[in-house]
Amino acid sequence: MANCDKDQADSTTPLLHHDQQQLDTSLSKHASLTTGKDYDISSDGRITNNDIFNDDEEMAMVGIRDPPFRRYKRRTCTLVRCLACLATLLMLMCITLLVMILCYDRVLPTVTTDQDIAHFYHMTDFHLDLKYNASWPSSTFCRPSSNPNISVQIAAKQAYYGRIGCDSPYTLIDNALVASKVIPFTTQQHIDFVLASGDFVSHRLGGLSHNELYLRVLNSVTYTSTRLIQAFPAIPVFPAVGNNDVIGDYLVPYGNSDWYETVFSMWSSLILCPLCPDHLRPITSFNAIRQTFLKGGYYKAEIYNGQLAIISLNTLYWDTEVIQRSDIPHDVFFRAADEQLAWFRLQLEIASNKSQSVIIEGHVPPGVDTYLGSKKDYVRYWFTNYTEVYTHYVATLFPHVIVGQFFAHMHKDDFRLLRDSNGMSSFMLLAPSLSPIYSNNPSFRLMTLDKKDWKLLDYVQYYLDIDLATAYNKTDWVKGYQFSTSYPSKNKYINTERIEELSSNLINPLKVKYWLNYAVARQVQYQFMAKMRFVYFCAIEFIQYRSFTNCLDAHKLE
Repeated sequence: MANCDKDQADSTTPLLHHDQQQLDTSLSKHASLTTGKDYDISSDGRITNNDIFNDDEEMAMVGIRDPPFRRYKRRTCTLVRCLACLATLLMLMCITLLVMILCYDRVLPTVTTDQDIAHFYHMTDFHLDLKYNASWPSSTFCRPSSNPNISVQIAAKQAYYGRIGCDSPYTLIDNALVASKVIPFTTQQHIDFVLASGDFVSHRLGGLSHNELYLRVLNSVTYTSTRLIQAFPAIPVFPAVGNNDVIGDYLVPYGNSDWYETVFSMWSSLILCPLCPDHLRPITSFNAIRQTFLKGGYYKAEIYNGQLAIISLNTLYWDTEVIQRSDIPHDVFFRAADEQLAWFRLQLEIASNKSQSVIIEGHVPPGVDTYLGSKKDYVRYWFTNYTEVYTHYVATLFPHVIVGQFFAHMHKDDFRLLRDSNGMSSFMLLAPSLSPIYSNNPSFRLMTLDKKDWKLLDYVQYYLDIDLATAYNKTDWVKGYQFSTSYPSKNKYINTERIEELSSNLINPLKVKYWLNYAVARQVQYQFMAKMRFVYFCAIEFIQYRSFTNCLDAHKLE
């Protein structure tokens, strides 16, 4: 029994790891060798000199573990240190958040700097409707009915940020610009410039008197231009004239009209950007930009110390609709059209001689209008001769200077290939609109540019689900898609070859995902049966009919 007790005691002794006699000898020898001191070990295996506990390394070397009280003390110290670190980290995060909130309107969206990469926004078709009313349905174009004899039911839900089938309220434009300031922070990217490709003014202004129309157009351009300046105070914004940015749809100014002078007074600060850093401030003179803008609403601005030129065209002068709607004399119109085309060629020649790269921007693109979807309604945008000459310039004569061509007007996400008669090709990117009038969600693009080779690398398209914004009165601008992932290729650039590859894949049965991605992206994630989303949602959530119908009523938008 005594032997059993002894064995039990030995097995539970926390300070001993080996046979008692062996450990005594080992400890004595090691202590003498390492410190020059002798340590006594009592008969019960305990060390009588406490100095050894002052050196953790020696304790580890002889195989002695800490006593329980010392292990507890160390765990307590570690916990205290962890809590102190967490408290410090939380305090730093709170201070950072407070600074961001206080400085939000003054913080510029230039978060990171990369010498070889530039990012820029492409925004277009704002279509601000100053008479937008959130309570009215799309059947009245979201405006109060001007006819008292027509009975219109108020919409079931107020659409504060816009409604499919209507143009943009000012809240939508403001919200989009706020999102464009936040995205660079969340994605750790900087913004170098903005393309704003026209149509600041709403549709359906035909019933107004000339004075009313003038004020409506003026106020819409003024508001949108001011908000762009406020959103991008130190980033150049390059606008283009759209068909709704004149006094009457497609009615280009001529004769004694001072409309281009009026618009330039609002856009000159956007273009010349007096607060911009040196490398982004256009080196093109005020007078040079003003001269061509007053002549026809087009201009050139050079940035990056002249390495990149932005050419903003007024393509209304090549558009067939102008002749059909305007009373401008034909000789005046075609003379202005020819002058712009000659000026355009000259700018491309200058760029070629200077080894300069060019971005081309415009509103109405060449090609065919496919919106109505039936052959009898397909119409060409430009006159055939201007389409041919323009294509010859960009596809055959000067493709080596062109970074990309950015157009708008269609309100859809799309692409165009411009093929010259000799087989040479060039490409265009058509951006979707902010206005949700034509069954698309509001959208804008963040482009990525390789400044080393002056080539387009990629873009991300952001959008607001307008039905969900109406249903829940909440806005979330989310990533719709990224070009490089939706249309993968061995070619790392967005160029003519890449768009030709994409086009061929749209009708390739082995590449069906290209078509599916294109079809969804073209409407900016909005389907013609999009409102069925809530029907499907309610059917999943509620199997009782009354609960199902209550759910439908709760999600009724109009």
